[in-house]
Amino acid sequence: MRRVINLDPPRTLESYVQQAGRAGRDGGSSRCVLMGDRDSLSTQQWFIETTYPSESEVRTVFNKLKTLDESKYKYFVYGLTPNDFFDLVDGSFNKKIKDTNEVNKESKIETFKQIKNYLLSTATSRFILDSLMSNDTIYLKTYISRTPYSGYLFKKLPDEWVKAMNYFDESLNTLPAKYKLKLKIFILPQRAEVVSNRLDFYKPTFVNTIVNICIKNKIDCSFPDINSLSKIKESHFPVDGHLTIKGNHNVAKSLTEWIKNWD
Repeated sequence: MRRVINLDPPRTLESYVQQAGRAGRDGGSSRCVLMGDRDSLSTQQWFIETTYPSESEVRTVFNKLKTLDESKYKYFVYGLTPNDFFDLVDGSFNKKIKDTNEVNKESKIETFKQIKNYLLSTATSRFILDSLMSNDTIYLKTYISRTPYSGYLFKKLPDEWVKAMNYFDESLNTLPAKYKLKLKIFILPQRAEVVSNRLDFYKPTFVNTIVNICIKNKIDCSFPDINSLSKIKESHFPVDGHLTIKGNHNVAKSLTEWIKNWD
């Protein structure tokens, strides 16, 4: 095959490499063309921003459980990530009055998004960003700078994260016992946790807090082996942080072993 043309950017870099890699497999000269516009980039950005549920969506899940006919289901399984708490941590949930600090904070977030969108605007800049974020040290330093969202990585959780944990505890506490018996919570690790573990920075405070809250509320909870994930060179994609195929397979093994212990 002499030429591969993509009319729109694929959802992941891995997909693009697989598609573009079909050209020139015989060693001959070939050409790959990636086409796109602002609309197609906006679409990919939408996928990134909507992959994880917001806090309001998490609350909807709990409310749904309260009205659900549990007799139709044997289990309810929920994959929990730190992202589920971001709306609580940054104060955007149930926030009605904005003071100067909040306006400045929103301005910083908007600036960060504009920079990110610019870096993703061309094939060359995307390649450079991907290369930079593939470096564990650069990625972790960049992620940690994203306060208050990165607070879950630290040994002592910041106050906003403690409040978010308390909210989670209260939400579980209000669930009737019949739902708690069937609810299973599986904590999905983020790339930041895996990278910090490789760099000997990882502190399991967030995971331990969630587990203790689940134990307190008599809810079955588990999480994958982060040491095993850390041995995979690319457990997550560099930029969007989603699990790769290998990462998913690793997590699936832990999930399968956990399921074996269910009654």
